[in-house]
Amino acid sequence: MGIGTETPTTTLDINGALSLREGSSLNLNNSTHIDISLGSTQYSQYLITGPDNGAFSIDGISRINSAADGQIVRLINTTNRKMTIVHNSSGNASKIICPSNTNLVLGGKNTSVTLQYSKALSKWTVLSYALSLSASNNKYTVFGSTNVQKDDEGWENIQGLSITFTPTQSPIYVTYNLYGEHKGEARFRLSSATPNLPGIPYTQMRASRINDGYYHVSLPMFPVEVVVGEPITIRVQWRVDESNSGSVIENNPKSLLNPNGVTYHGRYLTIID
Repeated sequence: MGIGTETPTTTLDINGALSLREGSSLNLNNSTHIDISLGSTQYSQYLITGPDNGAFSIDGISRINSAADGQIVRLINTTNRKMTIVHNSSGNASKIICPSNTNLVLGGKNTSVTLQYSKALSKWTVLSYALSLSASNNKYTVFGSTNVQKDDEGWENIQGLSITFTPTQSPIYVTYNLYGEHKGEARFRLSSATPNLPGIPYTQMRASRINDGYYHVSLPMFPVEVVVGEPITIRVQWRVDESNSGSVIENNPKSLLNPNGVTYHGRYLTIID
């Protein structure tokens, strides 16, 4: 260990615990913070405070003169907002290199990241990070309970099949299941107000005239990439393919088709986060 030198020649034996001191909290707002300052005296651990109405990002950490090779800094997110560590391999010597050459997104309170400086790379690197996730997955399910039908070719939200939530991890897994009666051909798909959501375009399914006018479509657990910590709405839509030929598709959970109270109509949407 060396004190005041980057070329130490002496070994230091420590009998007891090694403590890394904590500096004053870093109060940030909901924006991208470029080369944040750790203060005139740099410590090894900092609490992040401030943002309460939006996500925030950290794109670099300023150094005093030059960071020593191997310097360690731990940042602890005490807010309820997602914290993004920006991957920037081509920037200045204050920038951060993240695993897989992509931004590191830490969603929510008590997440943390530990950074270590590499003199050879002239960048901060991610030594470790902690995700604040519950021990079990969150599951959301909604059932359609009203009688609905569709008889034209325009995409339309299916009543009752919509879920709004805040993801704690990515990807999430989505499944929907619908069965009922129809004449002609129909299509079903997932939809979201979030533009260009990866995976959504591949969830479209088609139901043709089978089983004496009854249909059944089911999307198995399908992975959808989302942004952790940002609210999102996932819904199911439908349309018919042959509106000019009298096509119509029905989903009537209230219709009881036999004396035992069994219906051949139903629909639900489930999301596992």
